[in-house]
Amino acid sequence: MNPEYQSARDEEVMRGMSPNRRASLGLRGKIPTRHRSAETYVDLGLKHKNWLGRWRAIQVITQTQAGTRADPKSIRDLTDRLSDDVAEVRFSALEALVELCPRGNSMATEAVEKLLKDGWEVIRSKAAESLASLASIGSESAVRALIASLSDSHAPVRRAALGSLCTLGTPGHHALVRGAVARLQDTEADCRQAAMGLLQLAAPKG
Repeated sequence: MNPEYQSARDEEVMRGMSPNRRASLGLRGKIPTRHRSAETYVDLGLKHKNWLGRWRAIQVITQTQAGTRADPKSIRDLTDRLSDDVAEVRFSALEALVELCPRGNSMATEAVEKLLKDGWEVIRSKAAESLASLASIGSESAVRALIASLSDSHAPVRRAALGSLCTLGTPGHHALVRGAVARLQDTEADCRQAAMGLLQLAAPKG
């Protein structure tokens, strides 16, 4: 077969595939080398109008960089997806950042803090939990955002915020102590117990 004709046929087939399919083929090394790189197809997937394409692209990033710290571009791409209009995509990007992003990345941390006000309580809870591993220890911004989440209407969010504050908070932080004291009257027993643990850590020593 004429090589030029075959190349044109391959290009036609590739263009007819969804970004989800192209990303999957790229992950398995099945995209012809004369075509754009797998990374390019992941980029297209992240911007695809179908949320499943965006979701799949996030999975490809996670799978290809598992066990390592993601490169800065991947961190930016995942952080951008935290503002996706589909909750499943936001949740997937959040999970990927927890796995791949090093602690103290200010761009990722700030974006996750915004998710504490997400309309879906599952994402708010996951965001509160995730800050324990993403934010710098003692981060004033993260601590303030988590303290605000102590008044969330959903108990799992409050519980996750209390747990992360135990990791990120510092002794003698007055707002942290006040927040812990307020949650000693929480309607949920596990939140009251977590608040007691936080108070023991946050109360001024000596």
